Amino acid sequence: MNFFEEINWLPRLPNYLIESLHVIESRKNVNPNNFPEIYSSRIVSNDLQNWAQSFFPYPIIARWQVQHKDLGVHVDSGIKGIKYNYYVNLGGENVDTLFWDSLDNPLNIIGKYKIKLFTWYALQIDIPHSTQGLSYPPRLSLTIKKIN
Repeated sequence: MNFFEEINWLPRLPNYLIESLHVIESRKNVNPNNFPEIYSSRIVSNDLQNWAQSFFPYPIIARWQVQHKDLGVHVDSGIKGIKYNYYVNLGGENVDTLFWDSLDNPLNIIGKYKIKLFTWYALQIDIPHSTQGLSYPPRLSLTIKKIN
């Protein structure tokens, strides 16, 4: 089963739309769990939102994801299905994205993926997943998801 798949139908994010970490972290954190020292979901510029929307026939929302520490087993809140992530900083050379057999009692890894820099991925976010191996944070990615 493939829970994390490289996609090539979205173009590379133009450099002029990649803001500095300082600017990104100055924007509002809309992550409902509100632990910015671990993970935050930051509002993007209007230009970036409009650029991302131009590739989808339905309404989407784009956010910067800033990850300072490994994330434990979780499912993303508020949405089901897939989201698209584009990685600007991997957070280390040996970071794995892991998928698990259970949220409440995760015993078995059912998928293990390494990502490439400046690449888009489709991620099945309603399957329990985690990250492991962050060594020089933050891990920085643009995420796009359909508005429900």
